[in-house]
Amino acid sequence: MHAACRVFLLAAVASATAASLGAQQTPSPPPLPDCSDAVHHQFDFWIGEWDVLDSSGTRQGVNSVQPILNGCALHERWKGADGDIGESFSAYDRLTKQWHQTWIDGIGNVWKTDGGLVNGAMVLTRTGPLLRAPIDSLRHRWTWTRIDDRHVRQVGEVSRDGGKTWRVLFDGRYVRRSSSAG
Repeated sequence: MHAACRVFLLAAVASATAASLGAQQTPSPPPLPDCSDAVHHQFDFWIGEWDVLDSSGTRQGVNSVQPILNGCALHERWKGADGDIGESFSAYDRLTKQWHQTWIDGIGNVWKTDGGLVNGAMVLTRTGPLLRAPIDSLRHRWTWTRIDDRHVRQVGEVSRDGGKTWRVLFDGRYVRRSSSAG
């Protein structure tokens, strides 16, 4: 082999070896966060296909709640017995360390609520008006409580005195449909 070729070959091997060693010494970037932490699944008890009854047993509607976005969020689809419709998206926000839900219904209401688990129940609140009752000082509280594998209770309340007293607007008993896994 010609001397110039040997020098070139040795330089190429040395360069490749140095690049390989440099690549091994460069730390890998940390993995991207995902939604595998338990906190992202605190609301999973609500996942399923549901018949929703009021406290007297009268059917109020049906609800479908499904995980989306690799289990990072829940998507709710509501259809009331009276024909009203709405959808929500719920997810744990790792920056604020709170649950967040955005609800949009078929008459133009948009609800943005925040909160988290309180004694095992998911409690989300907001302050602001209703479309039909524009009073800025209203506080709204929605509470979902897992009763057992087949039942969840959802209570919607409003307070006009900053949360000192509450009036129930909705008291729904969710009954899991037989074909719905939970």
